[in-house]
Amino acid sequence: MKHRRLSSLNHAIDISFQTLKTLETIDGPPKIEIIKIKDNGLCMVIEDDIQFLESHHESYHEVITHTPCKYIDNFKSILILGGGDGGIATELVKYPSVEEITIIDISKDVVNLSKKYFPGISFGLLDPRVNIIHDNGCSWVKNHDKKYDLIFIDSTDFNFKHKNETTITQPSCPQSKEANLRDLDNINLAIDLLNEGGILTFNHDFSTHIHSLYVKETFLSQKIAYTLPFCSNIPYFPGNRYCFIMCSNKKFKKFNELDFAKSNINTKVYNRNSHLASLFISKEYEDFFPDLQMDIEKC
Repeated sequence: MKHRRLSSLNHAIDISFQTLKTLETIDGPPKIEIIKIKDNGLCMVIEDDIQFLESHHESYHEVITHTPCKYIDNFKSILILGGGDGGIATELVKYPSVEEITIIDISKDVVNLSKKYFPGISFGLLDPRVNIIHDNGCSWVKNHDKKYDLIFIDSTDFNFKHKNETTITQPSCPQSKEANLRDLDNINLAIDLLNEGGILTFNHDFSTHIHSLYVKETFLSQKIAYTLPFCSNIPYFPGNRYCFIMCSNKKFKKFNELDFAKSNINTKVYNRNSHLASLFISKEYEDFFPDLQMDIEKC
């Protein structure tokens, strides 16, 4: 048995896992591997960056999906940029109001490997309401104007854009720069595809601090009226905590206004308590999110 580092090159914290064996490797680029981890089952790895563990994936997929769903009623049309593993789609098909889910993922290999090795995570991809388009999401949003109730950006962490507008990419995957779904320009275009009152959600980083800087120092503070951070405890990411951002031009409901009894969705991790916990922020960021802090204190 050996230990292997499986964490993004962009982060100072390295995480090593006890790997038992590699079941399959696609050389790419990007390089994709299916690896068996001691005591945690299989995981998908892209460019040495762990995407999810099958033993704990609900802490990511359920939270990123069901949290924004609670803030919008009777959503019907959904766009997912990335998300080829099917984890978000599998959670979304649980809602009877959903009529169509469009997934734009550049990699056929991610979709095929997920179907092969993670049927419990990817079965939503087989739902007739789901349409998978293999294309570069950054290019796709530039050429389409259809509106959606919910948009998810579910991107890998091995590239992102710094404040100085330089994009960090994996050396072994040079085209990652052109496929960076969390590029500010791409988020800007995706926001324009929202229906009135719609919500865009994207996976962001490992701390609320990064969210505060991101919103404060980029176009989001002018482009979108309301942003709301939420987090989840995910044991295979640095710090065991991961941050997401919701964006909308409609003010988010207060927590006590959310109806958790309306939709009887079967989940393993997500519920009313986990939703409330995901909104908690540390004292040092209270001034940046005063409305959120006041909302939580009433619960």
